[in-house]
Amino acid sequence: MTTEAQEFKISPKLPHSTIIKLNIAHDETRKVISSDIIQNARELAPTAKIDDVLPLFMAMHYRNGTVYNWRAIAATGAGGIGQTARERRWSMHTPEVVYMSGSHVIWQIDQSQALLNDELAQIRDGTRTFKLEEAKFERISRNAALTATLTDTKTVLAEALASYVEQGYIKPYSEEYLYILKTLPTPKGISWHNLKKKVFTALERGDISRAYNIIKQAGD
Repeated sequence: MTTEAQEFKISPKLPHSTIIKLNIAHDETRKVISSDIIQNARELAPTAKIDDVLPLFMAMHYRNGTVYNWRAIAATGAGGIGQTARERRWSMHTPEVVYMSGSHVIWQIDQSQALLNDELAQIRDGTRTFKLEEAKFERISRNAALTATLTDTKTVLAEALASYVEQGYIKPYSEEYLYILKTLPTPKGISWHNLKKKVFTALERGDISRAYNIIKQAGD
């Protein structure tokens, strides 16, 4: 018995013709891009509890300190995805951007899970204390429920992304190209500004292996 392939209905979003006119660093621009990122994730996986996990997203903003919800996506992924869309002449509903959107939401879920796990470890080793035992067990129970929601949402979204790739939306397909799309929004241990010209030049030339190696050698 074969499973029917998921049908993806991705709605039109911010077009490239508008993206090139915007200041990607501007807060209002990142707000719009973040909204499109979140909507792409919803449309990739309609049954995933995207809106339930959004309040758990947290990031540090260079000016505003700790930010939550869509603002965390604005601080961590909107700039990279917006810049990539502009350089690659993509719109926010282009398949590669849809893939990056879903991948970045998964990245945010991983960050949230790590924070909940760290808090749970602090509770268990006594680093974090409570005046009442009841409050302690309530927090443990709360974290367990939130972790379960994050895990379920990640699983559904990851399966949808895999199906999206299997159906041929990402061309040319290669594991190196998928890695590049996942990494560009939130590079780890490397400067986005130092990387982007070399990576984009390689992609423009169709040299995916070079773009991949630039990121890997710089440190991911």
